[in-house]
Amino acid sequence: MSEYRLTLGVEVVRLDDGAILSPDETNPDWRRYQAWLADGSTPDPVDLDLLIAAKVAAVEALYEAKSLEGFTHGGKRFELDEGSQGKIGDLATASGFFVLGVGDVTWDPIPFVTAGNEVHVFTTPAAFIAFANSAKLASQAIFARRYVLKTACRAAATAEVLHAIDIEAGWPDL
Repeated sequence: MSEYRLTLGVEVVRLDDGAILSPDETNPDWRRYQAWLADGSTPDPVDLDLLIAAKVAAVEALYEAKSLEGFTHGGKRFELDEGSQGKIGDLATASGFFVLGVGDVTWDPIPFVTAGNEVHVFTTPAAFIAFANSAKLASQAIFARRYVLKTACRAAATAEVLHAIDIEAGWPDL
């Protein structure tokens, strides 16, 4: 096992403590690395599995941020985190039951908090169902982008291919 591992950039990772060494001749750690190379030693190659895991985690973080950023409906922004999606789904089901006359469901206007912490009231079941449809489409769009990016990352055969995947681009404008 080597003492160092290459990265995608010019830096090198020292394996015993995880220190990242930049090519700086004034840095004694970098000079030790250069001497180690001069003695004929070879660093470990880039760890593709580790890079993939890090990039997939970055995609997940972007997905969470996009979920909290939410979508616009009726000129207001609403979050799409898991809790909001669950609440929207439950209320949409109740709204649909009311419209269909199924069960003993009554209708009361539904207050819903926007991403800006304002209360928006849906006064009719149809208005809430339209909102829920918008939420579903927005949620599916960001989920699909997340899926495509994670799949591309996991399929990367080289560090260079992985590095070329732009995880910031292509997210839907909601």
